[in-house]
Formats: sequence, C-alpha cells, structure tokens
Amino acid sequence: MKFIKWTFLTAVILFGFLYLILQAPLVQKFIFEVSAKNAFALSINSEPNDGLRATVCGSGSPMPSDSAQTCIMIEAGKKIFIVDIGDGSAANLARWRVPMENLEAVFITHLHSDHIADLGDLHLMSWIARDRKEKLKVYGPDGIENVTAGFDLVYREDYTFRNEHHGNLIAPIEVTGYKPITIEGNSVVYDEDELKVTAFLVNHKPVDPAYGFRFDYKDRSIVMSGDTIYDENLITNARGADVLFHEAISNELTSITSKIAAELGEEFDNNPARHASEIFYHIQDYHTTPIDAALAASKSDVKLLVFYHLVPTPQGLVKKIMAEIFFRGVTQVFSNWEYAIDGTKVTLPLDSDEIIFNK
Repeated sequence: MKFIKWTFLTAVILFGFLYLILQAPLVQKFIFEVSAKNAFALSINSEPNDGLRATVCGSGSPMPSDSAQTCIMIEAGKKIFIVDIGDGSAANLARWRVPMENLEAVFITHLHSDHIADLGDLHLMSWIARDRKEKLKVYGPDGIENVTAGFDLVYREDYTFRNEHHGNLIAPIEVTGYKPITIEGNSVVYDEDELKVTAFLVNHKPVDPAYGFRFDYKDRSIVMSGDTIYDENLITNARGADVLFHEAISNELTSITSKIAAELGEEFDNNPARHASEIFYHIQDYHTTPIDAALAASKSDVKLLVFYHLVPTPQGLVKKIMAEIFFRGVTQVFSNWEYAIDGTKVTLPLDSDEIIFNK
C-alpha cells in the first residue's frame, strides 16, 4: 500500500514539475522552433523515389461532409500535377506540405464548382516563395479561359498587395495568373519526360464537354474517370491501366435522402427542403453507380479500382453502415477494389507490377 502511495505521489510531483517547465517562455520557444524546423525540413528534403503516385486530396462531393471536394495529386518522378481542386483540397495540400515549387500543371475534368473552387488558393500556394517561372498552366474543357480569367480578376488586388509587401523576388508579379489551355476532344495534352497525359471525353451531360484523364509514366499508368455515367470511351481509355480512380453515386442512399427531404418539406412547408429533394433525385442520372464502375473496371482489365468523389460521402457515426450500403454487390463484379478518403495514397514503383495502397 505504501508503495502505491509513493508511486502516486512521485507521479504527481513529476507531472507538476513537467507542467511548470512547459510554462517557461524559453522552453515554449524551443519546442516551437523544433516543430517548425521539422515541418520545413519535411517539405524541403522530400526527394521522392522515381515512380508514379496518386494522393487523394479530396474524396468528397458537393454534399456536406467532413471530406474535401474532388482532388487528386499525381506525382510522376518529381513533377506534380493536380487533377481538379475542389473546396478544402488546397488546405489538405498545405497541411501535407506538398512542395508546390514542383507543380507542373493543373487538369480540370469539368467546370462544376466542386472541381474548381480552390484554384485561387492553389495559385497562391504555387506562387509565393516558390520560384515559379511562368503563369500556372491549367488544362480544361471549353470555358476554362473564363474560369481562369474570373479567378485572376478576383485575386488581382491580392497579387498587388503581396508583391508590394514581399517584393518581386518572393512574389514576382509577372508570373501571377494563369495560362489556360483548352482541351479539344480525345487527345494527348501533355507529353514530356516520359510522361504522357491523355484526355478523353466522358458523359456527364448536361455538362458537356467533360473529361477523364490517363497518366502514363514510363511503365506505370493511372486513370481518373472524372464525373460520368457508365461510358464505353472511359473503358477504352482505361484498358490495361494499373489503377482506375472512378467516381460513384449510391442511388439507394440519395433516394433515401430525397424521400426524407420531401417529407420534411411537406411537414414544415419548407421550399428549400422540397428543392433539395429534387436535387438528390436529379443527380442520379449523371453519375455512375458502384456496380457500373466495377463493371467498367472489369471490362477495361485494370488491376485496381479505387472509388473517389463519393455521393454521398460515408461519414460520421454511420460511416461504416453507409459504406456497406454504398458498395454492396461490388465485389461480385470486380474483386480488387478500395474506396478513398482524404489522404489515400497509391504508389506504383517502376519496373514492377506492385501497387502500394495506403488509406
């Protein structure tokens, strides 16, 4: 009994002493300095092995969730490419301390807001103190010029303020803004340093045109569906790829949500709820069900199917139940699949068939 008392008393004294030490300004300053140094070193010293990698910087959709909206970061060797940049995704990239000086270009699948919302923040992250030599290249469908011009106009005062504050060495005004490049149908849009990026048309009507992308780097390949229904052109362009990232909608979950919104709209005579019910019904006709995405993966003979841009995104206390409903029956159609969350990374080493999946 005495031993227990002495042990408890010793622990209290030690914790009290530690607490007092942590209150000392010099100690707090030292801890912050170590933390800041490690954070900067993580970015500066990141020298990736050669290979093809995809990191999901946004796995969600326009429906409210705890995930960022659509975004995938592709790394081919040291070069970085961003495919779509929805709300919250730039914050993820900043938290992960991605070396934005290596950002080569942005690819936009289509012009829905949940695919472009953070373009302004991405521009800022790749401009300030990043030694960018030219305006940010943005590939996208017809209309991408208007989108980039709009962001340019909104941020123009910000460019000026930051340039005047930090100077031209840190914030060079001549490289602010965008270089929009309009994609014309099925075409190779980038072909440098053994990386080929192919844009292919998908069916997201009434949004037209809409694109998916295929990245072929040396002997590895990754395909992103963009937003689409089941589409033969996607199957053709995904054929034989290592990984297919495919969007998906659960019509069962959205139908339940639509029904609840309609009932609440009638019960409380609430038009926004009635309108929400209609929206949940409308969105079912221009996305792909998980079963159809699995069928596309099977027909295109890809090695791994990764679901992303999930409508609705499994979350909260019912996350596991939502996921079980969402993906019910998928394994019977295509067995090698996963679903992404923010931060999911797929690594494809060169000269290998290995696929490393980290959720």
